[in-house]
Amino acid sequence: MGAMKLNLTIQTTINGTMVYDPPEPVSPLNNVQIAKETSGFSGADLANLVNESAIIALNNDKNIVNMSDFKEAIDKIIFEKKC
Repeated sequence: MGAMKLNLTIQTTINGTMVYDPPEPVSPLNNVQIAKETSGFSGADLANLVNESAIIALNNDKNIVNMSDFKEAIDKIIFEKKC
């Protein structure tokens, strides 16, 4: 799969600070892997996935969002759905 570039503007609060325009994911993402792991996700869940991935990357001082950030976000969303 080629690189996926998402142009997003996310407005959220991290530690009391508003965050706009998170790092744009430019690393190669495995779309097939993401699709398999997010089977049954609603549109809102998928939007949350992208937001969570960007937040995870920001919290880890990364300049790009990569597949490991997406995997961590998937795990978090699945865990939250089960609780």
